Amino acid sequence: LSLINDLLDVAKIEAGKMEIDPRPLDPLAVMEAVGRLMASRFAVRQQNFTIVPAPDLPLLVADERAVKQMLLNLVSNAAKFTPPGGNIALICGVGRDGGMEFCVDDDGPGIAPEKLARIFQPFSQIDNRFDREAGGTGLGLALVQGLVQLHGGTARLESRPGHGTRAYLYFPSTLAAASRREIA
Repeated sequence: LSLINDLLDVAKIEAGKMEIDPRPLDPLAVMEAVGRLMASRFAVRQQNFTIVPAPDLPLLVADERAVKQMLLNLVSNAAKFTPPGGNIALICGVGRDGGMEFCVDDDGPGIAPEKLARIFQPFSQIDNRFDREAGGTGLGLALVQGLVQLHGGTARLESRPGHGTRAYLYFPSTLAAASRREIA
């Protein structure tokens, strides 16, 4: 069912038919919800998961379901490829330009630079032993990129073999500018 939903969402995005419902949301609450949803997987794999919010995060005007889905995909990938006992962090902060950025940082095997260029394409998987062991369809990152672009944002990865991966979601300042007082 999850595979079918991902496939349908990617198809909707590609067809320009995906709709989002942006509303003010608390980024820390979304991060904590993702942590709760992933807690059993972290426990089974004995992985250390931390949430690192910047102090006084503003609210983010975005589609909560979409943000949760993007973060779940990124954190799930990190859990999938990080070895047992490894570390995963979900970080959120506000950039110099006022935009909001989430980062999922792991100490997994990393990705070779030549593979990063195609990683956001639907059904793309890096052909290595970690992918074969971890499974997956290659839709998760394509979905992440499509959903963040619907918000006017960007997704990117930084990685080096043997040094883990950092996955970033950036939301422009127009979405991150709402303070808690302005919304209340």
